[in-house]
Amino acid sequence: MNTLLTIVLILLWVGIATYGDTMFKSAPSLGSGKFVAAAASYLATSFFAFWAFRLQQFGWVLILWNSVSLALSLFLSVAIFGEPFTIRRRVAAVLVLAAVLLTE
Repeated sequence: MNTLLTIVLILLWVGIATYGDTMFKSAPSLGSGKFVAAAASYLATSFFAFWAFRLQQFGWVLILWNSVSLALSLFLSVAIFGEPFTIRRRVAAVLVLAAVLLTE
């Protein structure tokens, strides 16, 4: 049960952090609503991170977080921004995932 909860926490953590990243990049100023929303997103992710690290080993959480972040960034770049999913990108993704898994 702890493993499933940790996976859900990491998925939420990555999703909300990615939302915060996009809000930071589009915020026109420090006082804008987008900047405040991005800061609140990052604040929320700290609770997910704390909870995930309390449930599982440090290395396992980092491996899963990096893997989910990579997958989400590839998906967003292709689906939202229309980047081509070339063979080089696929090979790079596989090599990065292999490197992440080998670090444990």
